[in-house]
Amino acid sequence: MRFYVFVGCVLIFCIFGFVGCETTKAIESPTTTPVEKPVKPAAPIPDDTGKPVPPPAEGEIGILSAEKTEYDFGTIEPGSRNSGEFILKNTGKGVLEIDKNIHCSCGCTLASLETYTLGPGKTTKMKVTYNAGETPGSTSKYCTVKPMPPAKGELRLVIKANVKKHVNVTPEEIVVPLKPEGDATQILVVEGADERPFKISRVTVTNDAFTMEFDPHASQVRHEIKVTPKMDVLGASSSSGAFTFFLDHPVVKRTHARFTVQMPFQAQPATIFFRDMKPKSPSQATITIVSEFGDKVEVTDVTTEKDLVKIISKEAKTDSYTVTVELTAPADNKTKILRDRVIFTFNNPYQQDIKVPVYGRVKY
Repeated sequence: MRFYVFVGCVLIFCIFGFVGCETTKAIESPTTTPVEKPVKPAAPIPDDTGKPVPPPAEGEIGILSAEKTEYDFGTIEPGSRNSGEFILKNTGKGVLEIDKNIHCSCGCTLASLETYTLGPGKTTKMKVTYNAGETPGSTSKYCTVKPMPPAKGELRLVIKANVKKHVNVTPEEIVVPLKPEGDATQILVVEGADERPFKISRVTVTNDAFTMEFDPHASQVRHEIKVTPKMDVLGASSSSGAFTFFLDHPVVKRTHARFTVQMPFQAQPATIFFRDMKPKSPSQATITIVSEFGDKVEVTDVTTEKDLVKIISKEAKTDSYTVTVELTAPADNKTKILRDRVIFTFNNPYQQDIKVPVYGRVKY
């Protein structure tokens, strides 16, 4: 009996000892490295139509191009709304994303795309809408389309048109000599090119510089308007400007003509530019005031705007007035461009001050 008890104890001891050893080994064994899960490939990028576009391979980019870069609407009506299309294409090997901010040179021109995401070899339509103005003649606008980086191929697409002329103004521009003698009245003819009668309700002009005679109640194909310059106004303010005629024509509601003022005196040259000036070395030039109408040139004063230019000499003649001016470059090695103006004042109520720009480029 004692023998069996002894054997039982030995068996129990061996069993617990074996388990304890295994437990210790399990605790002392190093931490197992976790197994990395496989990364799923990026999902394809859908384009604006919802169709998936496969991601580009490394180094492959989209390139924006157009079948044509110019669209001509031809002859169009004033105030009309006109639509056209450009075909854009991705000629690269990668996905092309197009900037949705398409810049057009005028608010009268709008542009939009059917889709802004293109896979390799894919195309899209760009719709352009041009709202014509009332000024007749040829016109040109442009729209800039940019790809999003890293794609390449910025486009400048040109839109052309010729706005049909329904009303002619003759002459299109008049020149007004500013001299007190003689009658300065001129005739502007406003005539319908389509033989449809119309009225001129009113006429405006820059700075209200002319008086005008016309019949606002007359409905006819051809109108003659007498325009007389206000010499004091033109001499004080306007060297150029425009007439605007307001019409009740079925198509054209406004048309224009220009005017330019011929002053009594002019400066020769009108601008002076000294090139490759050396520091501390003065450069000289002459400015001559001449009469446009053979009048006596009476200069009351000659000054400079910034005192960079020095007046060296003056010579007055009956029909001209000449000054010698001098500009000296500083030695500071910083100033590269010098700017000043020589100002002539006259004893003539119709002559504005003449301001002659003087520039110097310094070479160190």
